[in-house]
Amino acid sequence: MINREEKSFNAKLKNPIYRINHDFELLYMQQMEFQRCSKQADASLVKMKCKIDKYSFAETSLHFFHVNNPLRKVLLEITMSIWFDWFILLVIILNSICLAYDVQTDNWSQWNETTEKIFLVIFTIEIILRIFAKGLIVGKYTYFRDFWNVFDFIIILIGWIGEMQNEIDPTLMRTIRLFRPLRAINSFPELKLIILSIMKSVPLLLDILALFSLVILIYAIAGTRIYAGLYNQQCYTQDGNTTGVYCYLDPSCKEFEVNCGRSNSGCGDGEYCWDSNLNLNNGVTSFDNIGISILTVLNVVFIEGWSPIMFEGRLAYNEVLTNDLFFVSLIVIGAFFLLNLIKAVLFVKFHEVVSEEKLLEKNKGIIFDEKVMCDFKPKEPEDNSGIWYCWYFIRIKLYIFIQSNIYYWLYGAFIMTNTFILSTEYYGMSKSHENAVLCADAIFTWIFFAEMVLKLIALGIKGYAADNFNIFEAFLVVFGLSEIIVMNLSYGFDSIELRFLRTARIFRFFKLARRWKGLKYLIEKAWKSAELVIYLGILCFIVLFVYAIIGVQLFKDKLYEDGEVSRTNFNNLFWAIVTTFQLFTDENWNSVWYDSVNGVGWWATVYYLSILSIGSYVLFDFFLAILLEQFEESKEEKKLYRSNSELTEASLTDQKLEKRRREIFEKKIRQINERQYDPLPIYGKSLYLFSVDSKIRQNLRKVVLHPYFINWTFWVLILAAIFITFDKAIPDPYEFKVATVGRYFTLSCYWIEIIIKVIVSGFIFGKHAYLKDGWNILDFVIVIVHTVRLSTRLIWENSIPADIYIFTQAILSFRVLRLVSRNETLKKIVTSIISAFPVLFNVMILSLLDYFMFGVVGVIYFKGAFYTCSDPSIEKEDDCTGQYFNGTDFLDREWKNTDYNFDNILRGMNLLFQISSIEDWPNFMFTIVDAVGQGQAMKRDHNQYAALFVIVFLFITTFFVVNLYIGAIVTKFGEIHNELDGSLILTHKQKEWVETQKLLLKVSPKIKYIRPKNKIRKILFDLVLDYKFDYLVTGCIVMNMIFLCLYNSELDEELWHVLYFGSVGFTVLFSIECGLKIIGLGPRYYFANKWNLFDFIIVLLSLISFSETIIAKNSITLAKLLRVVRSLRLIRFFKHFKRIFDSLLLSLPSIANVVILIFLLLFIYATAGATLWGNLQFGQYISSEKNFTDFYNSFMVLFITMTGEDWDLLYSECMGMEGCNDWTVCGNPWIAAIYWVSYEVLAAFIFMNIFIAVLLENFTIENEDNPLRGVTSRDLDNFVKAWSNYAPYGEHFIRTKYLPKLLNELEAPLGFKGSRLSRLQLISIIYALKIKEYNGKVMFSECLWALAGAVSGEDMPIGAPSIVGKSMNGNFQYKVPRLPNKSITSTEGTYAAKTLVAYVFYEMWKSRKEAREKRNLFAATHISDQP
Repeated sequence: MINREEKSFNAKLKNPIYRINHDFELLYMQQMEFQRCSKQADASLVKMKCKIDKYSFAETSLHFFHVNNPLRKVLLEITMSIWFDWFILLVIILNSICLAYDVQTDNWSQWNETTEKIFLVIFTIEIILRIFAKGLIVGKYTYFRDFWNVFDFIIILIGWIGEMQNEIDPTLMRTIRLFRPLRAINSFPELKLIILSIMKSVPLLLDILALFSLVILIYAIAGTRIYAGLYNQQCYTQDGNTTGVYCYLDPSCKEFEVNCGRSNSGCGDGEYCWDSNLNLNNGVTSFDNIGISILTVLNVVFIEGWSPIMFEGRLAYNEVLTNDLFFVSLIVIGAFFLLNLIKAVLFVKFHEVVSEEKLLEKNKGIIFDEKVMCDFKPKEPEDNSGIWYCWYFIRIKLYIFIQSNIYYWLYGAFIMTNTFILSTEYYGMSKSHENAVLCADAIFTWIFFAEMVLKLIALGIKGYAADNFNIFEAFLVVFGLSEIIVMNLSYGFDSIELRFLRTARIFRFFKLARRWKGLKYLIEKAWKSAELVIYLGILCFIVLFVYAIIGVQLFKDKLYEDGEVSRTNFNNLFWAIVTTFQLFTDENWNSVWYDSVNGVGWWATVYYLSILSIGSYVLFDFFLAILLEQFEESKEEKKLYRSNSELTEASLTDQKLEKRRREIFEKKIRQINERQYDPLPIYGKSLYLFSVDSKIRQNLRKVVLHPYFINWTFWVLILAAIFITFDKAIPDPYEFKVATVGRYFTLSCYWIEIIIKVIVSGFIFGKHAYLKDGWNILDFVIVIVHTVRLSTRLIWENSIPADIYIFTQAILSFRVLRLVSRNETLKKIVTSIISAFPVLFNVMILSLLDYFMFGVVGVIYFKGAFYTCSDPSIEKEDDCTGQYFNGTDFLDREWKNTDYNFDNILRGMNLLFQISSIEDWPNFMFTIVDAVGQGQAMKRDHNQYAALFVIVFLFITTFFVVNLYIGAIVTKFGEIHNELDGSLILTHKQKEWVETQKLLLKVSPKIKYIRPKNKIRKILFDLVLDYKFDYLVTGCIVMNMIFLCLYNSELDEELWHVLYFGSVGFTVLFSIECGLKIIGLGPRYYFANKWNLFDFIIVLLSLISFSETIIAKNSITLAKLLRVVRSLRLIRFFKHFKRIFDSLLLSLPSIANVVILIFLLLFIYATAGATLWGNLQFGQYISSEKNFTDFYNSFMVLFITMTGEDWDLLYSECMGMEGCNDWTVCGNPWIAAIYWVSYEVLAAFIFMNIFIAVLLENFTIENEDNPLRGVTSRDLDNFVKAWSNYAPYGEHFIRTKYLPKLLNELEAPLGFKGSRLSRLQLISIIYALKIKEYNGKVMFSECLWALAGAVSGEDMPIGAPSIVGKSMNGNFQYKVPRLPNKSITSTEGTYAAKTLVAYVFYEMWKSRKEAREKRNLFAATHISDQP
């Protein structure tokens, strides 16, 4: 009799998926039993599951159709088939093409209606089939449990509603249909993975957006207060015509007063400054009201077209430093800081999703088949004679040959030679040169054909095809032979259409990379990420396609520039896609936005901001997240490999491994101890004169180690840097004399420092000789150059050649790098950059190969095609002769070339490098699109599809290869950080300790308010600590911001009075708030809170600002602007704000160091630039605003170009002009190339990416119960709460006698609440923790550090000379204050436990003394009472 359970089991076995999983379960159990019987406990087992689990579905569909139902089986097979997915994808693509055609023609015809109905029917059938197959909604894996299925259903449902209801607006229905291409996402699981990562990032991205919006609002309000009404002031001639030059209107000038304030107004002679009622960029850019101010601030933050806004602000506000500080701080905080947080969030969430997917695949037990490398070595035949043996003999010899190094280097030589020949084409080359190139190309084609034949013979067809690269080579050879055959058979045939395939031969270089370890590593990382990058590219194209179609509907025939159709437009679908891609890259988006606002209105801003947010700052940043994930995986692999290679051998047991790890760890500690206890060891005789015992040497050693000497050398460096900044193109006589005296003084100090250090350490010979340090070598070389320069100038005065003088002056700027050696964090960053150079060099090789490949294509198709005639009516070079009339004069016709072109491979690669920097790439693209051919003038949009050449190059290079720079920097930064912290050699317990200490960096004592006894103060105390009072204050802050937002350039008298009295009222309210808190909490409690101190300063400055007699006008404006900063108090009231803000605060120390390092880079290049380019004549781009005439202007120009703003234009002007012999006036192409390319690589590709590395290192998602840490955030909160009972004012010290009570009140794991330990037991625990005391007090950080270290299980206290402890001490300096006064001291070996024991003895003695006194008193009283 079969029971019910057996029937249920038999029914489940009918399900094929359940049956397969059941069989796998039985197999796993058999393996476990076999393992137990054979006693092979080390053998690894794999528990497998049916791979069809990824197509999960409900057991019952629509309550009727079981999984064994024949109809449902058929539907499952159909909907789960890969062919069904491809069919639906094909239909989606066809539907998208029809939508594009509909938008392109803007004509809804009968054909459109028919195709629309056909697609709707197909999509409806798909939905019905999937619902029957998977189930409707009841069940885990049913149709409507998937978000993308719901999205599909809504889109199709709206489509049918539009077909049935004719009253609905067709434009609305057409707009909704535009989202239908997004259904393609459902066809790619990889796209769902990317979308899932983005969706998980949304909460944090919204937090960043909220903080970002607050910062934007603060700067917009400040900008409105400073610049309202100033961006429409222009210069006018006496006849009332504007010159278009913006100016400063002096308030003292009368209306239309000519030459008034001319010295600082910016207007010329005979002109006056007045309101033009037209703001910058055709009225789009200004600070006239809060709305336009917000958009202008966003324009600046997105670092595109921001420098003209800053320069016009200089003229309009007439305050250079204040103006520049406003814009530079906005760029640093908004662009460099907040926007880069998006990259960190995307990477963190993508890493989480990928880790979850890997864990899921691991739990499912899915086995991935690995390709087995077979040996295709020819096998010797049994018969050693005959033709087959001869054939074997030939094959084996060829096999040995192709495996040898000789073949490798010979093959490499052929590839390099062929590559060189490909690069020899240039515009204007002779016919013989062209024939030689074609001949050499044919020869190499036959050589590679012969190489292919040899491989086929040696490996056989199967062995040859086993390597995919061989198949690719065969493809190249076949096309090369096809080109030769076609050229020989077809007389006069121009094979230019096939010649681009020659560039593919460069890919052969990657075959050589198999023996180039670093390059092979990068190629593997790029190849592993290629699949996800391709899918991300598909997602980008889908979103781009949707935005392009929407753009055509919104902006078609509406974008004009100077009366003509703008080059970036939406007039057809192709240019809409190109323009949308341009917006995705964030390049010149502001120009398109300006045209759109002037064409359709301000509502166009929504379209452009959404594109920038989704495309540029989410999707394109995701490329970096994918590459960083690959580097993260390789980092884990490298850690495992390094630990195995350094710490283990094949025969080491676990005990030997632990012993070896401990030996290495102790060795590292000894090295640090040697440096700690003997920071400047001396050996042997210095300069063969001074022995180790020499008094002079010993005294000078004390001088070198003295803090005063270190500070003296530091300030000498600062002073020398200040004197360097005095260099100008036209120096001021007084400044020149001061700088000259300063240079002699600092040079004397340099020599004194060198002489002292040489006497102490030796010059060349010796373990720690002076020239054994790289920084000292840099110092010595610069001092020698400085000495020779000043000496020759003193002797021969002005007879030194200008070139030598300029170059030596530029070299001196490198002296400031010595400041790096004074800061450990800066040294870490510099070390990470230097150590990353090998990887960066390999990335550079990949980039150069990319530039070379596309450069060869550009030379083939575009050489000599970028010429135009100065007479626009001439279209051919032969006709560009004689003179023409330009409307005023007769001029000679000239056949001119553009500055950047593809006339040879070097020029082509230079052009591609500038395109890869993103800056101004649309204009380069338009030049390529306009190219007609050799001898013909360019014509607008002659070949619009040539734009795809630039787009493909950008996608491959900028969003893939260039991001490898960031990956290399971030990876190396993390590795150097781990090496310096010693985490590469830590045990698991020690790593837990490290994670605990990182968590401690976020903890500090909190204030515990004590209720006063005074009745009035009690009432005020309860009032100010009530959450309703906080809500009231928050409301006042919000209302204050609203009042500040009402300020604009056209204030009438009534509104001005409202704002003035509102400002007075809010100042009074916040003053009352301060007074209530001071009285209710008490002054000490009030000022213990930093936010209260911040409020008090703002209120004080606000009160002072109402009296113009006390402070200057600019200070009044600053004081008023500080009221806006009060809105930062909103951060502490909102949890989401606080989480991001805390992450930013944690990053501030590292960010500050990065800013210092970037400042040093800018300083070096600014001083060198002022020397090299200070005398350049002004042109189109180097002007009175952007120039190198002094240090400040050079610094600002370099900061602007660091953001990617117009660096290519400045580079072109520094390259010089024809017919000019003085390069200091006209520029030099070689010096300009070295200067600008090196600066762009260092600043944009390396130093700016360190921001991302630092943010990724410090940006952590708070996890309350992280299993790696021994202590959680809740435990730390409990400690802070218990500490506040004994330090109510937030002090970092409490009395030592309270420490046992603290531990007794503190909950586990840090404390012993409820353990009922005696006082002596607690003192024993404190003794074991080795907590030190400072004059009867213990420190917050040391107590917490010791307790957390005990919980994590490693004895690594704060004072230990350990690797990680050394690093943690450095970080704790930002959290732990110095000892409050000199009376609080601590000596080695003074622990709190000893004091506590003394307290015990003292209390015992005191109690016994009191008991004795009581007995004596009682006895005396008793005796006196007796008769």
